[in-house]
Amino acid sequence: MSSRGRQRWEQYTGCVLIAGLLLISTIGKSYYFQGHRRLWTLQMGGTALLVLVGLLHLAVCVPHLSKKQRLSMTPDPYVMGSLCLLLLSASVSCAVQEQWHLNAAFLAVHAASIAILFVYGSYLVSTSGASQFLDAVVVPIGIASLIGIAGYTGGLHWARWYPGRLNGVFANAIIAGQMSAVAALYFLWRILYQPSCKPLLWRLLFLFATAAVILTRTRTDIAGMCMGVSVCLLMIRRVKGSLFSPVGARQFAVILVMAGVLLLLLQHLAENVGSDAMRDYFRLEDDLTATVSNRLPYWQQGLARLSAGNMLGEGPLAKFGNDVSLAHSGYDRDSNTHNAFFSVIQYYGVSGGILYALFIALLFRSLLNRKDPLGVLGMTILAFGLVQSVSENWLLSFGTPSDLYSWLV
Repeated sequence: MSSRGRQRWEQYTGCVLIAGLLLISTIGKSYYFQGHRRLWTLQMGGTALLVLVGLLHLAVCVPHLSKKQRLSMTPDPYVMGSLCLLLLSASVSCAVQEQWHLNAAFLAVHAASIAILFVYGSYLVSTSGASQFLDAVVVPIGIASLIGIAGYTGGLHWARWYPGRLNGVFANAIIAGQMSAVAALYFLWRILYQPSCKPLLWRLLFLFATAAVILTRTRTDIAGMCMGVSVCLLMIRRVKGSLFSPVGARQFAVILVMAGVLLLLLQHLAENVGSDAMRDYFRLEDDLTATVSNRLPYWQQGLARLSAGNMLGEGPLAKFGNDVSLAHSGYDRDSNTHNAFFSVIQYYGVSGGILYALFIALLFRSLLNRKDPLGVLGMTILAFGLVQSVSENWLLSFGTPSDLYSWLV
């Protein structure tokens, strides 16, 4: 096989591996998974196997790359340095835990998935093209949003999550909101950057994904999507010097019309659930404290861990109450601080929290300095993720689909 032929084969294989990682993460958070808890074993084992094959694949193909190719696909060296320090701190934390072998296994799969998606992802998908590959893995999420909406409006049991929130094909409304928001932001980016390429398709997908986010009634996901939209528009203005081309302006006008239709739909839904105000539909109370009351105890636990005596943390399995098994995840809600920065401190100690914050800051700077379309998309997803970090974890798991999609972008 020629050198060029070998490289194309390596990259096509890489695309299949990445698509497999993304697919198995969505299956693991699906409605079907909720009904068959032993699929936890299948998902974790399948993810670990794909990660192992991915590492072997990289071990074969990376030595063939030139120095120029390696430099072109490697993230900002400062970003990589902070990430390596974070993973080193995490390794030390795992080593001092009572169940060190399980904690280390979790971290090893997580770190390897980061390497495959974040560090070498740009090389592995370069044959198919970054935007074309993202189309292939994100469009199905838009279709899943449409299926979820159809089931929700049809009154089907599997598409609804108590109390009357859409979960669609996913395990709960939070995951459904995360994935639909990531898809909606991608479709918006597609509309504004490539308005002449299948415009009707992207408009419809954006409409379905946005409607799905609203129907989940998940406040963090809705706020994150709004922040992502705002940052996307600001970044486009910064990169292009003007917000829209004439074609892009027409596309955005269509988006505004869609937003109006969605608001009317929302009002109709609010009336159907017996609410007199939109505030009730979004589960908002009269004051902020009452609105976030269900999260305050978990945040207070996170604040309590901010001490010099918690330098090494409790390991990544702390969110499972250290009761993980092959039959089930053992996820313990009370062990989850519901905040990404508090969770890092819980898992890897104060030093891990500082390094995670440093990594996010350097990643922000790196994306801000980029002047290309994918830089805009990356900053858009980062903005969504930072809002997500307030009340949920982000980038900290290899089993959550929004984490893996975010690492890839």
